[in-house]
Amino acid sequence: LPIAFASGGSWAQDDAVMLEEVIVTAQKKAENVQDIPATINAVSAAQIEEFTVLNYEDLGALVPGLDLQKADARRQTITIRGITADPDNIAKQPISTYINEVAVRQQVIFSAVYDMERIEVLRGPQGTLQGRTDPAGSILNYTKMPSTSEWDGYVQQTFTDERGSNTQFGASLPVIQDKLAFRLAGVYEDTDGQGYENINNGQEESSRTKSVRATMDFLPTDNLEWQLMYSYTERDVTFPEAIFGDLGGYADLPGFVDSPVLTDPNYPQTLDMEDRKSITQGRVSNNVEINLLTSNVSWDIGPGALTWVAGFYDIQQENILDRDISNVLPLPTSQATITDLQYYSQELRWGSNEGAFGGFWDYIVGVFWEKTETATTNAVDASGSVGLFLPSMPGDVVNYLDIPIDRENISIYNHNTFNFTDNVNLQFGWRYQEAKIDSRTDQLLVSNNPQVPGIDQCLIPDGTSCNADPTDLTSTEDEALTGSVKLAWFVADQTMVYGSVDSSYRPPGVTITPTPVSADNLLFDKETSVAYELGFKSTFANGRVRLNGAWFFQQYDGYQARATDVNATFYDPVTGASTGTERMQGGLTFNADATVQGAELELQSLLTDTWTLNAGGAYVDSRFDDGAMGPCNAQLSAAEEAQQQQVSECDIGGELVSAQPLFSGNISSEFYLPFAATEWYLRGLYNYRSSSSFYLIEDQTIDAYGTLNLWTGFRSAEGKWDVNLWVKNVADKQELAVLSNQEFVSVGPVSATSNWRRATLIQPRTVGITARFNW
Repeated sequence: LPIAFASGGSWAQDDAVMLEEVIVTAQKKAENVQDIPATINAVSAAQIEEFTVLNYEDLGALVPGLDLQKADARRQTITIRGITADPDNIAKQPISTYINEVAVRQQVIFSAVYDMERIEVLRGPQGTLQGRTDPAGSILNYTKMPSTSEWDGYVQQTFTDERGSNTQFGASLPVIQDKLAFRLAGVYEDTDGQGYENINNGQEESSRTKSVRATMDFLPTDNLEWQLMYSYTERDVTFPEAIFGDLGGYADLPGFVDSPVLTDPNYPQTLDMEDRKSITQGRVSNNVEINLLTSNVSWDIGPGALTWVAGFYDIQQENILDRDISNVLPLPTSQATITDLQYYSQELRWGSNEGAFGGFWDYIVGVFWEKTETATTNAVDASGSVGLFLPSMPGDVVNYLDIPIDRENISIYNHNTFNFTDNVNLQFGWRYQEAKIDSRTDQLLVSNNPQVPGIDQCLIPDGTSCNADPTDLTSTEDEALTGSVKLAWFVADQTMVYGSVDSSYRPPGVTITPTPVSADNLLFDKETSVAYELGFKSTFANGRVRLNGAWFFQQYDGYQARATDVNATFYDPVTGASTGTERMQGGLTFNADATVQGAELELQSLLTDTWTLNAGGAYVDSRFDDGAMGPCNAQLSAAEEAQQQQVSECDIGGELVSAQPLFSGNISSEFYLPFAATEWYLRGLYNYRSSSSFYLIEDQTIDAYGTLNLWTGFRSAEGKWDVNLWVKNVADKQELAVLSNQEFVSVGPVSATSNWRRATLIQPRTVGITARFNW
């Protein structure tokens, strides 16, 4: 794993060259990562440049065990230690992302990557110091701050063979020497992505991103500093939803008199995933605008420092798609989802300065508050579904959903470090939090078709009238105490062994779905977990080699899992007989005990003054405990139907919690030759992942594969300029990035499953050229 080594430059001619020290702020103060008793991976600004990280998901190739996937234009997922953060899961995310210490929705960090100082990946429960008690980890992103002493900056241009262009810049402007400076940075990207294309309506994939960031660093006195950052990002994406497979059971659906399957002679019977073809009638697009403001004030007052961190961001998003991805209905089932999310946070903390209490006791105490207000409107044109059974009936049928979700969290925390000797220290911390969640779905079905009466009802949790009081089931309040204990022993000057115990928590809630299933299926309980970790960190060979490793074991009590593509059965209220099966929209969140265990290893080395070699690997085994029960799509038994059970349950004990591969690893290397003031270099990055599958995804596995990326170019020995040619996925591997189930269509009492699946693939072979100039 490449961690912040200094590559290139005049230092490489020195016999005393060694790996560069990596400074992180994962524990709310600047520390050498080798001194922290926890697994932390840091990606530096130099690495982001060297490995041409233009999209956030590219970082996954640099950090083994970190899965970053863009399932579609709207939805991005993060997986660490076998646990996935999915924005479609109504439960509090198990992994949080931060920018300049302000928690942000993961969509924010995926929108644009430019002018970054560093990215820190924290693995395991964050039960004390971070704003949220994430059970799987946190990702801390830090933007570049302006230089108060000199004018510096860069411009960078990249062109790729998929008609892609990425232009970015950053520049610092000192206004008052060593007192006040501003930095302006931005990016404009225009790309055709993977070249997905709709063969029915001609829509092609495209992505346009523009973002600008303004930063201020103000130091009115020697002990007071204020860093302020504002960014605006706009992203427009067209992303035809490609499919592969074949027609399957759709051909046997009764009443398909108007279906394109029977009436369109050009309807494909089979498609390969490499075709990257979509066949929907409707067009797919996503537009998002993000305003983000972060404020960090630090006041050093002798024995300690007072820090205030405040944040605000607003996301305005419109997503349009055709839910009939296999185009079997006579009209498109267009869905328009509009989301307005506003987030506010405040954190105030006091931390002792190093050396307080004779250097024996360092501490931090603070209070954290955050509030999220989300308003989502979802409108589905159901005319196509109605037209299947009433082809002669005119009129439109639109299903409107109003989904308000409000979250509020307040917590107090304390973290302590006791330095018993120069070689042994103990860290102890705790966090107490109170969480409040309000969420529900209101449905309004509007129709001017006389055969389809309109409805107005509240669907959370059991279809009761919106005039009733659903507060007991739509509002949740809970509290929890979490903590951390870490013991570090420096057995030598540059070798540390450590052990830790960390706990985590996620509050209870209710699944948000327009599918009217009972409260028993929708409500889920809180989740708690305890993790144990043993690790070591070492530097040797005169500072030329760094080797870190860790073993971890985490037990989840009531893990809040999410089951997608779950079928629900409905019954006649009079006769009790089954009236049909429907695929639940949005999936279902449920509790099941689980255990995660594994090991991680990372190596950085300077083989010679001009040759670096880095490697890393992660083994993660995350499984539901024996006897755990979870939603599945097994046929309901006669006894279950007699009890009018809506969702079938299966024994999922021993099944994997997520589709993350058991093993992932990478190896990277760079060799360069100096020529006076110029250097030629060759750099490679190989990334491997074992096969992966998921119990809810039937008959589909992602086979084991590896991808190779190569760079070669020339650069100034002083770091002033760099021009390189690169190829990612040299062998053009065609592999799925996301597993998907067979396409399911349910209209009224009729339902069928085809062999069509969504074709979301990894990036194919991409060739590019990048030029950068620094001053």
